[in-house]
Amino acid sequence: LPQYQEPTASPTFDSKPTLSTVQDRGFIRCGLNNQVAIGSFHLDLCRSVASVVIGDADSYEIIPTTFGTRWEILNNRGADLLIGADTHTIEREVRLASAGSGFTFSAPYAYDGMTYAGNETFIECAEKKRRYGICSSLSICVFV
Repeated sequence: LPQYQEPTASPTFDSKPTLSTVQDRGFIRCGLNNQVAIGSFHLDLCRSVASVVIGDADSYEIIPTTFGTRWEILNNRGADLLIGADTHTIEREVRLASAGSGFTFSAPYAYDGMTYAGNETFIECAEKKRRYGICSSLSICVFV
């Protein structure tokens, strides 16, 4: 027979909005890729958000992330926002499997380029945004 174990405490969830939490704390925690350099666009964006939310551009903490850990860190509230290299997909908005939760995205603030590769016919379909006729079987995969 399996041994009886006491139930563990259920996880707690702070339902206070992130904005209120950040303002009460007095600084924002920005999840940035480990390779972000001082003076980079992403760090400047973190400082800009801190300036608006806290009133002081130096009221931030960098939370190092990787592509494999960033969503889990955000979901567990280890960071208040992620900056850079994130793509908005319906799957991430509704429920990202690796984090077990959905996320809210801002409007895109930067595009770093996009190109299509593959069969010439389908490249033309993608570039001209056609989804009918021969283009009806077009599939687009994203590589980041």
